[in-house]
Amino acid sequence: MSTFHICTISNKLQQYEEMKSSFIVAGFHLDRCRYSLFDNSDGNKFDPYQTFNEIKSSTVEPYIILCHQDVLI
Repeated sequence: MSTFHICTISNKLQQYEEMKSSFIVAGFHLDRCRYSLFDNSDGNKFDPYQTFNEIKSSTVEPYIILCHQDVLI
């Protein structure tokens, strides 16, 4: 089981890929983390509050990280 669930609502997929890559390089490897992308690049489909509640109720990992798409570690 993963330790971290890293969730991002993104409207710029290139930024999201750069963010995810920086996390992996920093040690948040795919064997320890589950990454969830909520793709808003084609319109505002995912409301942050509603998405957070869905994540909170369905995540089994002990730690949830809500991360903005432009964060680089």
